[in-house]
Amino acid sequence: MQMIDLESRVKVLLGENRQLQEAKIRAEELLHNATYQKEEGFEARDRAEIERLQHELDAAKEQNRAFQRQILAPKPGDSFLTVRDEDYFESACQQLCFSVQQWVLRFSKMSDTRPCRLTAEIQDEKLVDRLDNAILDGSDVDVLLADRVKRRDVFMSIVTTMIWEYVFTRFLFGMDREQRQKLKSLEKTLRETAPAHAVAQWRAITLTFLAKRGAFQEQCDQDTKALVHAIYFNLSTLLPPPSAHAAQLQESLRYMLQQAISLSIEMRTQRAEYTMLPPLQPEYDANGDLVKKVLFNASLMNERSGETGSNEKLEQEGAVVRIVLFPLVVKQGDDYGEGMEQIVVCPAQVLAAKPNRFSPKIEIYT
Repeated sequence: MQMIDLESRVKVLLGENRQLQEAKIRAEELLHNATYQKEEGFEARDRAEIERLQHELDAAKEQNRAFQRQILAPKPGDSFLTVRDEDYFESACQQLCFSVQQWVLRFSKMSDTRPCRLTAEIQDEKLVDRLDNAILDGSDVDVLLADRVKRRDVFMSIVTTMIWEYVFTRFLFGMDREQRQKLKSLEKTLRETAPAHAVAQWRAITLTFLAKRGAFQEQCDQDTKALVHAIYFNLSTLLPPPSAHAAQLQESLRYMLQQAISLSIEMRTQRAEYTMLPPLQPEYDANGDLVKKVLFNASLMNERSGETGSNEKLEQEGAVVRIVLFPLVVKQGDDYGEGMEQIVVCPAQVLAAKPNRFSPKIEIYT
């Protein structure tokens, strides 16, 4: 493996460096002794020996500098990768969240005076399921859909869930199904035999090169068009926009999705594992009644409405999450693909439910 060869090379270079350091010390000692002896009256014939030792010392220093340049130079695999840190991905996720929010606002405002269809009017069962899954605290989604402003939160939850489902769950968005399955199988095999950092390096470099192929770009464009159609169809079913604005809305949606796709590819081509986790969903019993609610967790969530107190205060008060606007993004391992530690890159953007002391008693979990 490439990383193993690199490690072997570094070990060899370290050994050579130790030898150079030892030679340097011996040369300095000889030079010191020779200089001292010269001061005691050594004959001129020994000056040549001093000069020779000085040349050896200079050569050893130059070799040592060359060794340091080799160590500090980028490793072969690094030159192929664009390495990003968690601060970069936090900013990119926040920007994507803002872009989705702005597009949903634009879509909704195009039909500001029109009523939104309610669940009883929708024939598409999958869309009805998406609406039901958007609400975590048991609230009636139709109440939100009937509100000109609050319906935007439902729209945003549906859009981000579809982006997660069709973009961020893929081994690499834009790759055909057969190739995805082969690479996933190969990665699984490598994880059983190779060090974690070597597998991470392999995945990052392989996907980086594959993402630059012309065939990949063509497939990516086709998949993007299909996703634009799917999202636009769902939202248009709920709130049909004016036909005169359809092309404009779809083009801005395509631009926003390209932003999400680029982010997903960047996340997959890092040695660290960056993951957008599945959006939280409600849990119902056989009768269709909500059995669990989600408590607000300040370490994993951010309340986005701006109408509440601090996140920490919400957690202390036992606030319940009503809707997830943007899923949680985490990083596992360091930038070299080593370790299993998981950190939050971008907390889930959520809306908390306002307290209702008359609500039925339901089991709560975090």
